[in-house]
Order: sequence, then structure tokens, then C-alpha cells
Amino acid sequence: MEDIREALTSLDSPALAFSGGCDSSFLLHECLEAGIDFRAYTVATQFQSERETERAVAFCGERGVPLEVIRLDILSVPGIAGNGQDRCYVCKKAVFSAIEARSGADGCGCIIDGTNASDDPSLRPGMRALEEIGVVSPLRECGLTKDMVRELSREAGLPTWDLPSDSCLATRLAGGMAITEADLGRIRDCEAELGGLGFSGHRFRYDGSAGRFEVPEGQLHLLESSRREAEVILLKYCEGVTYGVRRSERMTPMEILEAVRDGSLSPEEAERMLRTKPFVDLGFAKVDTHRAIRSGSPEVIYGAGKTPEQSIKIAGTLIENGAECAMITRCSPGTWELAHSTFDDAVYHEKANIIVIGRPPEPSPNSAVCVVTAGTSDIPVAEEAAVTAETLGSRVDRIYDGGVAGIHRLLANMEPLSRARAVVAVAGMEGALPSVVGGLVNVPVIAVPTSVGYGASFEGVAALLAMMNSCSSDVSVVNIDNGFGAGYIASMIDRRTAPL
Repeated sequence: MEDIREALTSLDSPALAFSGGCDSSFLLHECLEAGIDFRAYTVATQFQSERETERAVAFCGERGVPLEVIRLDILSVPGIAGNGQDRCYVCKKAVFSAIEARSGADGCGCIIDGTNASDDPSLRPGMRALEEIGVVSPLRECGLTKDMVRELSREAGLPTWDLPSDSCLATRLAGGMAITEADLGRIRDCEAELGGLGFSGHRFRYDGSAGRFEVPEGQLHLLESSRREAEVILLKYCEGVTYGVRRSERMTPMEILEAVRDGSLSPEEAERMLRTKPFVDLGFAKVDTHRAIRSGSPEVIYGAGKTPEQSIKIAGTLIENGAECAMITRCSPGTWELAHSTFDDAVYHEKANIIVIGRPPEPSPNSAVCVVTAGTSDIPVAEEAAVTAETLGSRVDRIYDGGVAGIHRLLANMEPLSRARAVVAVAGMEGALPSVVGGLVNVPVIAVPTSVGYGASFEGVAALLAMMNSCSSDVSVVNIDNGFGAGYIASMIDRRTAPL
């Protein structure tokens, strides 16, 4: 917060380009908090609904900030009505040129806007226009991402913290289709009437004759109950209508491609979603939201060294971006309390020190992983392996305290060992257990040395060296106390070999 206010105080009487959305509303709030001299301007064109302008005026009025509304006939700007590929650039250039002219006459020294660090210039042609005009983007310069702006807005009590983005009405028209006042009015009026039925965040798309009505996933029940009334409204504005789901940013790549195929998503919007999905920049972490696509399982959060707030923010980002389940290992103190208050479905596995949020995948009928320990003291590491494998979608059998000092205990549990598709053998002391297990099964054995033992065990080094020198050819070894790594590998083997 100090960085952005310091950046704002260094500016000479800035003109704030204000839309009333989440980003520009937060920027206006920060201008007030910084106590700087600024003016706010909004540009109203045929591409926005009057409701958006009214919302922007109301937000400023509640905070005692005069908002100058600049009316711009955007369709009269050359290069707009044709709806070509550079429409966004030409539109943004015209809008900010209008602000530049008016604010310059009012004595403002520069223009600032709400572009944030999540905005990708390669996907937003309008950002080129901002650069050409010399617009300053404090949120972007201070590294504030969209998620960070929303969180800071929520903490500041701003009503816009979870406000959905209102896209330009021109995006409702088929690509390359000429933009007319009549068609924009058709879309605006139709969406307003449908809003009277209780819909919000909906879209009416028009191709010159037929229409398509899209509603958010959470409003399908409303569409089902009011479909007849909705169709009466829709057929006033188009010759025929189809229906679709306006999906969220949590769509998988396959869902995005299917949406393009059925016409509910434009290729340009699909490209933006696919290009921005690989990771989300939280400032302190770049969350890999494509990990499950590449490797089969979502990114796992290593909690040691992270604050509870950081771990929970990363977990929430994974869930928001389509992960059915998020896992935090080696949780730092206070993480479970925060997770419990944040997520209704969070579960704490105390022995493993793992938090699982969401629902793990169901194991296949033939899934089988077996986790074996030499002693009771090895159980925390073994539980880390077992819970990891279960969270990734494997069925796990546990055989605890079956070390070589009483080998009969192990031999009495051959049934779960013999059906396992992968075995995790956890041992400290001299580390002999994995070699014994390796001689009893015909599947991979992942050996986990633990730091359990007396002085000459060297905190697990003795067990590690013994396991690395095993004469059982089916034994591989992970690092000392790395139950997570062993459970992850065992589950990968299990899911590869267990038919669905």
C-alpha cells in the first residue's frame, strides 16, 4: 500500500480515467487515501450501458469526488463501425484522447488508469494506445495483480471488490459484423429486459438475425424456471434463439475449445483465456494453474516457510482456477485455523501435517498403494506419503510397525503388499526395511529414509546410504523424510497401471 501511495504522490495533479470497475475504483480510493489533488473523468459511449455510467457517478458521489462525464460518439470514429481487428486499439485511443484533451484544459499533468499487473499487452491491443498517449498505470507499475486488487478492495470495504467485469457491447456482435446504433440498442435493451427477470452477468449475442442467450452457470435454475418468459423477450430482438452457459475463467482448456466450437465463446476471448491461464501472479508467488493439465495433478503447496495467509491465498487461487482439490504440506503454525475459517470443506490430517481443501478424485476400482513403516516413530513421514497418495486419487493400505526386528509382523500382512501396484517403505535406524520388502513384491518400492535414530544414524544419512545400496533391484530412494515425494510417485505409478 505504501508503494502505490508513494507513486501517486509523485504525480502532478493526475486525471483519473474512471470506469467504476474494480480496478479504477480501488485506484480512486488510493488517490483519496494518499491525499493528492486529482480529477476523475469517465467517457460514456454507445459501447457501455447507461447503468455503468450511473454506477460510476454514484461511487464518486458517495466519496465526494466530482466526476466529469465525457460523451463520445464512438461510432463516428474512423475504424470503429467496421468492427475490424484493430477496433479495440482505435477505441481506446479515441477514449483516452478525449480524456487527454479535457483534462489538459483543466490543468492536469498526466492521466492515470486502472490497468493492473495481470493485464497482458499481447492480449489487450488497447494498451498500445495507452503507451502512445503516455498514460500512467500505478497498479501495474507497483506489481498489483487483479487478485491482489480485489483482495485489497475487500479489505478496504469497497463494494466493487467482487464486481464482475462489464465487457464492451460490441463484443456481443459476431466478429467482422458492422456495428450499428440499432444493433447496440437491440443488445442493450434485450439484456436490460432480461435483467428484469432476475438475470445478472448474462449476455445476448447477435449475428444479424439469430441470437444466443448465455447465463452464468449459477443461474441455470433461473433459466429453467423462466425460460418461457425469457424466450418471449428474446424473440422481440432476434429471429431465433439458442441458449448457452456463460462459463467462468475456471473453464478447462477442453471446455474453452468446446465453447468456441458451439459458438458461445469467441476465438479471441478463448485465446486470451488460454494465454493467461498457465499461471496467476500473486506478487509473492506465481501459481501454476496448468500443472494438472501437464502432469495430471494440481500444484501442491509446500507450507514450510510460507505464512498462513500466503498458503491459503495460493490454495484459493488454485480452486478459483479449476482445481477440484488443493493440498498444503508441512503446514506452518496458524495455517489450519485460517484454512478452517476460509474453506468449508478443508480437512486437517494432523499426523501428516497436511491440509486438504476440496474433494480428492475417486480412486479407480483396482487402485492399490501400500505404505509400510519400520517403526511407530516413522508414522508422521508415512502419513505424509499416505495422505498425499490418497489426495491424488489412490487407495492406500497402511502397515505400521513392521520392521526387520520382528519380521513376522511384516510377513503377516502379505495380502495388502501382494495387491499393491506400488509400495512406500519408510524406515530410519539402519534402513533395512525397503530391501526386505523389495524381495517380497514384484512392483516398484519407493524407499523413504527418516531422521529417526541415534547418533551414528546422522539424522537419516545412514538409512539413506543403506537404501541407495540396496541389493533389491526394485527399490528406488527419495530424500530423507520426504514422505510427500514418495506418496506422489507411488500414486503416479498406481494411476498409470490401474485402469479406469
